[in-house]
Amino acid sequence: MPSHALNRYDLWEAIAEALGSLGDMRAVRPLLALDTSQYSPDAVEAALDRLAAVSTDLFVAALDHPPYAYKAAYTLKRLAEQRATPEVKNLLIPLLRHQDKSVRRTAAEGLHGHPPALEPLMVALKDEDGGVRWNAAEALGTIGDLRAVESLVVALRDPDHLVRSHAAEALGTIGDLSAIESLVVALRDPDHLVRLRATGALKAIRDPRAVPPLVEALYDPDPDVGISAAEALAVLSNRQAVKPLISFVVLDSDQLRSRWDKAVARLPQRSEEQYYAETCGHIMSFPVDFIDVRIAAAKALAQLGAPPELDTLVVTLGKVIPSTQYGIKEVNELTHAHHAGKNL
Repeated sequence: MPSHALNRYDLWEAIAEALGSLGDMRAVRPLLALDTSQYSPDAVEAALDRLAAVSTDLFVAALDHPPYAYKAAYTLKRLAEQRATPEVKNLLIPLLRHQDKSVRRTAAEGLHGHPPALEPLMVALKDEDGGVRWNAAEALGTIGDLRAVESLVVALRDPDHLVRSHAAEALGTIGDLSAIESLVVALRDPDHLVRLRATGALKAIRDPRAVPPLVEALYDPDPDVGISAAEALAVLSNRQAVKPLISFVVLDSDQLRSRWDKAVARLPQRSEEQYYAETCGHIMSFPVDFIDVRIAAAKALAQLGAPPELDTLVVTLGKVIPSTQYGIKEVNELTHAHHAGKNL
């Protein structure tokens, strides 16, 4: 075989590109039928995109044929993202009721920022498939309509942790105060990602009622949640958080361990942290001295107005945990910026 000869993969890629360039709609069905795991998926997708730009009729018709439905829906979603026109996105709304869950997932994913899809997406939050539900929750957040808040609050109790986490994030994006209590409850969700998204949502909404539960979240078994809680407290700019943050920064290791154990115990029995605490005891990953969380708390104090004792606290933190020196410089810079009256 000559060295310049095309292998099968290259041949099909060349054919797909040619079919897309020709713009002949007779190529739609054969391209949809191709197994892209065997041939060039990028070339096939590009060819289908070109043909969909000419006409969507055959793609809509292909949705009624199971072998072609998902790829047809995916092409329509890509077209909707490229064109960002209501007419194309409207084609995706009926697909939220399609018999194929992969089609429903794709439709929900493609309806970001499309207000006409509000009510169908709220219905999709009750879909039997978790992937459809969390894509719907994410899309509702991008639409930002207050009418979705109640449905998203209900979704915070969904059995799928990804649905709960996307619902929390969506509620933060919408920013309605009526979601505060439910987001506070989500700070004790068994899944760390849900708790992380809940702290982010409370940070976005900026309601002072969130200060006490965010202070408790500093001791979360997952350090990322604690860091997010500290950042949220800084943004809330509430002096109520100053004393608890100071206490957190200067706690010794034994006190931190005790608070951490209590935080684990408060989580539902089905949480991952509870499971490991019961089966492995302290073998589980205790964040050593909460280094990163304590640095985040010190930064929060600086942003809250650099109380006079912060300079001393930073020195104390450095003595208690020498490895925090890498973060103390940044804390000092924040503190000095406040002393100089700069806007952070």
